[in-house]
Amino acid sequence: SRNSAEDALAAIALVEQIIDDLLYSKNLDAERELLIRKKLRPMLIEKTFEHNFNEVMVKTIAEGALYMAF
Repeated sequence: SRNSAEDALAAIALVEQIIDDLLYSKNLDAERELLIRKKLRPMLIEKTFEHNFNEVMVKTIAEGALYMAF
């Protein structure tokens, strides 16, 4: 089945919320935060579709990727 524009927007919103939640307490400088967001966003959007918008799975993947970034 094809993904709709609404699905894409929902995936982006979910990923942004997850990234916001995970980075909130990190107190990173702006340049570092933008770099992390730029690297995580595409992968997490892909994982959102792979895991049928399962927020727990996507957040777990994000946490693992963020852990590896530090």
